[in-house]
This record gives sequence, structure tokens and C-alpha cells, in this order.
Amino acid sequence: MPADPTATPEPSLDEQIKRAQLAKLNHEVRNLSGWGFDSISKVVVASLAVALAAWTFYIGLPRAQSDLAKAQVDLASSTGRLDAAKKELETAKTEFEQAKRDVGQARQEVEDLRKTSDEFKLTISQYRSTLAQVQQADRSASYLPADTRAAVNQAVRPPVYVQFAGSVQRPFIDGLRESLREGGFNAPAAERINRGQSNEVRYFSDTPAEKERAEAVARLVDIYLEGNNCKSPPLRARLVPGKPSPLEVWLMLNCG
Repeated sequence: MPADPTATPEPSLDEQIKRAQLAKLNHEVRNLSGWGFDSISKVVVASLAVALAAWTFYIGLPRAQSDLAKAQVDLASSTGRLDAAKKELETAKTEFEQAKRDVGQARQEVEDLRKTSDEFKLTISQYRSTLAQVQQADRSASYLPADTRAAVNQAVRPPVYVQFAGSVQRPFIDGLRESLREGGFNAPAAERINRGQSNEVRYFSDTPAEKERAEAVARLVDIYLEGNNCKSPPLRARLVPGKPSPLEVWLMLNCG
């Protein structure tokens, strides 16, 4: 059948695609034209808010990092102070324990001094009793001849020989001899002998009784020196092994 020359020809495929795209564009334009001003404003504001948040994040990040670094420095400083405080606490604990030990030692020393004082008081009491007996013997022997009294005195009173050196004068030593006599001992005339001696009482018999007598003489000498403002370390009683001999007082004094 021959074609109708008056009929509209079919559009090509390419033209059909172009028409479809144009129709879609017209549809989108009509949709966009339906938005109000408020809707468009909201979209713009939301976009700006997102952009501002992103900008704030990138601007605030370095500052946050700086604050974090500062906080870390402060934490390290606080940790250092805490460690120092712990060390001070340990030192204080150590000093406290040492103080407790010192107090315990001081208490023990006080107790030892108390015992020594009690022993000294007992010794003084014993020698006072001995002195009373000696004085009674002196009174009983007063009627005897002089040589007999001297023999009795020698027998009743233990002899103590005094040797001295230094700038001390003899009257001072004679006062010491009198003090020894009042303490129950017989101290003949002293000798000035310088052998570089230390202040001590020598005893020659290793017996408890002889040691006790030597310590008693040392105490009497200490009391006399202290009472006459003559500074000297306390005398010691020293055993000198050898043949039995009376007690000896050796002094190096620069007083009196």
C-alpha cells in the first residue's frame, strides 16, 4: 500500500529521547517553582549551620589539643608533688621509728642510772655504818698509848696511799686525805710523783671485797673534787695484778 503523503512522519529515536529529557526538566522546574521562600531559607540555613559546625570543629581542634597538652603537664606536676609527699611521709615514718628507739634507750639509761644511784646509796649507807664502828673503836682506844692507837687505827681502817702530780697544792691533797679518813680509810702522807698517770684507784687483789673498797674510794675522791670545784673525769677502779698491796690513789690535777 502506498504511503500517505499527508501523514505526520514518526519521530526518530534520538528525537524521542530529547523530548523525554525536556519533559523531565519541565517537571523538575514545576516542582522547584512550588517551593516557598521558607523552604528554601530552611535549606540555606541548614547548609550554613553544617558549614559553620565544620568550620568550628577545624578551628577549635588545635585549641582543644593545646588544652589537652596543658592538662597532661598539670597531671605530671601533680604526680611529682604526690611522689615528693610520699617520700616525705616515708622519711617522717623513719624519723618517728628512730625517735621511738631513742626514747626506749633513754628510758633504759634512766633505769640504769636509778639502779646505780640505789647501789651508791647502799654503799654510802654501808660505809656510814663502818665509819660509826671506826669512830667507836677510836673512842675505845683513846686510852691506849700513841703507838698502840696507830696500830689499832691501821688495823681498823684500810690504808689508802695517795700519789699526786700537777699544779695542785699539798693542802688540797691533805683535805682529800681527811675526807678519806672520814670515809673510814687511813690515808698516810701523800707523795708528789709524776709518772704521767691518769686519775684512778688501783687495787691489787682480784676479789669482790677489794674491788668494792676501790670503787668506794673512787667515789669519795669524786665527791671531794666536785665539792671543791676541781673538774676531773670520774675516777675508775683498775685492777693491777701483782702481790697484795693497799689501795693506791693516783691523781693528775691542776686545781686547788
